[in-house]
Amino acid sequence: MGLTRLSDREDWLILLYLPHEIERLSEQLEEKERETQQLMNQPECEREREVALLRRSVEEKERARAASDILCRSLADETHQLRRTLAATAHMCQHLAKCLDERQRAQGDAGERSPEVGRGGSKLQ
Repeated sequence: MGLTRLSDREDWLILLYLPHEIERLSEQLEEKERETQQLMNQPECEREREVALLRRSVEEKERARAASDILCRSLADETHQLRRTLAATAHMCQHLAKCLDERQRAQGDAGERSPEVGRGGSKLQ
């Protein structure tokens, strides 16, 4: 035989548990039936008011989400622009540092060749 017989102990546990499970499920079903009946007994205008409130709530949330999306896009654009400005500023700083370094080197070379320029001239320090 392909089927195995449950032990007497397992049969006993199932018989003990089954009535409690049936009672629990019956109570859940009764609660759901009461909720359904309450909804069905609501006056039509009350249901319509509830539906209208829910629709307004959904519309407000959609508007808030749309505003949030616009703000996020605006902030992303501003971030991109600031990054470009920062990169340009960094590039300009590097260029100016290079020019200053070259000028100081040129003045240093000129000062070594002509010590008089260092006394009366306008040497950058």
